[in-house]
Amino acid sequence: MADFASPYRVQNRCREADQVAGSTQLGQTHLRRPRTSAIVRKFVESFVLLGIGLALVRVFLAEAYVVPSGSMAPGLLGVHTDRICPRCQIVFDLGLEGETSDLGKPVCPNCGNPDVEGAFQTLSEGDRVLVQKHFYAFRAPRRWEVAVFSGPEGNGQPFVKRVAGLPGEEVQIRDGDLYINGRIQPKSLAEQRAVRVLVYDHDHQPADYAFNPRWIVHGGNKSGEESTTTWQPIPGGFQAQGKGQPAEETDWLSYRHWQPDREATGPIRDYLSYNGVGLGGDYRVEDLMLETEVALSEPDQPILFTLGRGRDRLEVALSAGAGAQPEVRQNGQRVVICPGPGKLQVSAGGALRFTRVEVSYFDHRLLVAMNGQLAFDPVDFPTQDSGPPSPAPVLAIGVRGGAATVRHLRVFRDIYYTPQLSGLFQPGFGVAKPYQLGPDEYFLLGDNSEISHDSRFWSTGPVVRREEFIGKPILVHLPGRMRPWFWLGRAPFWVPDFREIRYIR
Repeated sequence: MADFASPYRVQNRCREADQVAGSTQLGQTHLRRPRTSAIVRKFVESFVLLGIGLALVRVFLAEAYVVPSGSMAPGLLGVHTDRICPRCQIVFDLGLEGETSDLGKPVCPNCGNPDVEGAFQTLSEGDRVLVQKHFYAFRAPRRWEVAVFSGPEGNGQPFVKRVAGLPGEEVQIRDGDLYINGRIQPKSLAEQRAVRVLVYDHDHQPADYAFNPRWIVHGGNKSGEESTTTWQPIPGGFQAQGKGQPAEETDWLSYRHWQPDREATGPIRDYLSYNGVGLGGDYRVEDLMLETEVALSEPDQPILFTLGRGRDRLEVALSAGAGAQPEVRQNGQRVVICPGPGKLQVSAGGALRFTRVEVSYFDHRLLVAMNGQLAFDPVDFPTQDSGPPSPAPVLAIGVRGGAATVRHLRVFRDIYYTPQLSGLFQPGFGVAKPYQLGPDEYFLLGDNSEISHDSRFWSTGPVVRREEFIGKPILVHLPGRMRPWFWLGRAPFWVPDFREIRYIR
């Protein structure tokens, strides 16, 4: 049976509530206002508690740091200027030396425009990163992750680099790659994305693109000779009609590189726009990645991607059919692979369905991902030299027997670890010969190898010990990179590019 309250008990409750809350008039309760001193006291207490909480967080959990130099560029930026190329409208960074002068002459890394001295620009501070302190008290540092540690030369200044060598390993840098115990160290797809350097973005075509095109269309072969082709440029990409071509003939679209620091076509080198012209650009880089979006018209129609290194050529064929499997060939010979979950989407009903495709050949490892999923398990190839470079294009896209659309084409390169700093000719640790790490010793390298003062060149020795690690940077919470906002055609307002807020890989 329900327990209902009597009217007398309800009246008593109301009377007690009135005594606590104040007087009642016309059925409304009027609360007493707290004194001003009580409000002030609560605010002061709140601020004190907040300050104590922030202090505890800073001491025991996380602390914010500003990246002062460009040794980890372009992943982490130091003090620099942001500039707009007047020809292709891309925004790029140029590092500063001592916060006063440019590292080198600025040249647009995308279109090679050398006339950017008078372009819109603004001074920017370094990236602000949040560092999880004492992270390495609970687990050991791992290869390829970014770490903050105390200065190795006794000044106590924090450094930020990437972990390369682990305790007990034999470390050596050969031909720009990292070798551990005599074997090259490949990267996963996530690690490749973390260190890759943008070479060309087709979404930022220069106004005179027809005069110096980066993507060359030609059918029937990969030599660049003119022949019948159905590739046609469209906004942001290319489209092959698939008509008028023999079913067995491949219609090719090949990349031709323009060297910004040399103002000429040629191989991709380790030039980094952050350093400007005069620093770097001396070493040929053959570790490349192509990222694009692909849409095919026929379910079983293949699209081909070719990557070159030396005289070797790797060819990947992808199809969008339900049971289609990728194929890999090295110099025409089929390679055994283990297929993965990544698949091309099938266009239907006249509507194009695009798949983001990433094809890379870093550290002699072939990776292909579609919408972030691997098309097959990574394939590692022998590291022996295959001879002088072939004249054939190092990157090419081909279609056979149907229409295809590619857009948002971007070309990247891998880090090239240089044997010396810019302007110095004395090899560092782990370059001319392997360096043996002892127990609890680590070898660290900067991503901007040409100007990075790291384990290769420290005067006190190349190692960082476990107890010298401060923590792991986890987030760029205030990016140093700026972006322009134009108003009524006037000079731009520069604001932080909050799109660059990101986790650090």
